[in-house]
Amino acid sequence: MQTVYRVSYYAGVQTLRLLHRLGRFLTLLFLPIRLLVRRLFEVLRQHRGRTLRAKFATFWGHCISAGRRVREAWRKNPILGILQIILLPLEAIRRYRHLVKGAVTVAAIVVTAFLLRETLRYWDSITFALALTDSAGDTIGYVSDESELQAGIAMAEERLQTTDIMLETAIKPDVSLHMIPQASVLERAEICDYLLFRTDAVLLYASGVYIDGVFCGAVEDRDALEQLLTEILEEHRDGQEGVTASFLETVELIDGQYPQPRILQPEDMKELLMSESRLQVLVTGTVQYEVEVPFNVQRVADASSYEGSERVRTNGEKGLNRVTATVTYLNGEQLSSVITSSVVMREPVTQVVAYGTKKIDKNYQGGANATGRFVWPTPETRYVSQYFKSGVHNALDIWSRDMTGEDIVAADGGTVIVARDPKGTSYWSYGKYIIIDHGGGYQTLYAHCSELFVKPGDKVIQGQRIAAVGNTGRSTSPHLHFEVRVGGRAVDPMKFF
Repeated sequence: MQTVYRVSYYAGVQTLRLLHRLGRFLTLLFLPIRLLVRRLFEVLRQHRGRTLRAKFATFWGHCISAGRRVREAWRKNPILGILQIILLPLEAIRRYRHLVKGAVTVAAIVVTAFLLRETLRYWDSITFALALTDSAGDTIGYVSDESELQAGIAMAEERLQTTDIMLETAIKPDVSLHMIPQASVLERAEICDYLLFRTDAVLLYASGVYIDGVFCGAVEDRDALEQLLTEILEEHRDGQEGVTASFLETVELIDGQYPQPRILQPEDMKELLMSESRLQVLVTGTVQYEVEVPFNVQRVADASSYEGSERVRTNGEKGLNRVTATVTYLNGEQLSSVITSSVVMREPVTQVVAYGTKKIDKNYQGGANATGRFVWPTPETRYVSQYFKSGVHNALDIWSRDMTGEDIVAADGGTVIVARDPKGTSYWSYGKYIIIDHGGGYQTLYAHCSELFVKPGDKVIQGQRIAAVGNTGRSTSPHLHFEVRVGGRAVDPMKFF
């Protein structure tokens, strides 16, 4: 191979010298054109007073005069007329010798340029290559270098994988260089097909899928294979506008001869490519979507309400923005999302919540039966399953396992103003319930009772048994729903114990 490299080096040096000489030749070749153009400008400058119309009139006059002479000579003798016709071009050349000289020069340049172009085209199609010979010494083709032969052999061996057929590679490159047309140089796929033809394999013409140079399988219908790859990309686009999908790997379709066992149906090829994650799809582009903007909550003090109470003065409303973002997905999973712009479609409305600041007097001034303080309403159970939360749950839920029927006592003395089962009314969720007025604007409420032992108008004292724990109304298990109201508004009962 050392001889080959030396020959190649020598050929390269000679080619550079040839190109240098060619450049000098082209410079000399186009020199007459430059002189002709310069001469044309000089003539135009010298005869700028003469118009083209005058020149044409003179030329036309000469043509008429020449035609008259031919007719007169023909009348005298046809032979004289023929001689006159022969002499006319010579006379025209003599009279317009400068114009003829210029035309001949231009024609010579055009012919020379044409010949040069054809010469360059011919040599451009010629290349140096190594001859391939079989075991008998016969030339079977040419390759650009030995690596192309090895690539063709490797491709043929790869197509025969998973089959029992062995590949015979009884071909070798000739170490001598040959000048041949480029169209005669074999590529690796053609070498592969030649080698496969020399085996006993059942071959079919198909399109093979190569991912990063690795053969995966083949499909007979190339159009169906291209459609399959397009479908994979479209599935990852998922109908999104403004995004493009492409394969992360290099996907190459090579037509040629393939062993029959390596040829798949399009649907099987798709399953093969996706199940083994041989293909990774990258989706990039610009998308638009709408995003809800949360509203702010403004809390304001309300001196007219007791501590622990809250009420919404202005309902909050979420805003809406239209966002434009550049996104990147790999195999359906988002890698990045960069927001490029955000347009406000609707401004959020701030929610205003008033909270009570009025102090609760635990020692209130109640009615005649009131002591001015509260006791726990379920003597046997003190576990609280849900505490007071203003506007959400305005009571204490007192609960324990199997507390059905346990006593409910009056938290303080007072007058029973409600004791009923509100089925069919807007208060049905309380179930059976009692409200006691303790005077001074203080009331207590006991809900979800199973039995009521008092009636409206009854006077009760602190700790008196007024009902039994139950599971009536909107309740999921037996418990006591206990409220404390001051001035008609629910407050946190825990502030009284």
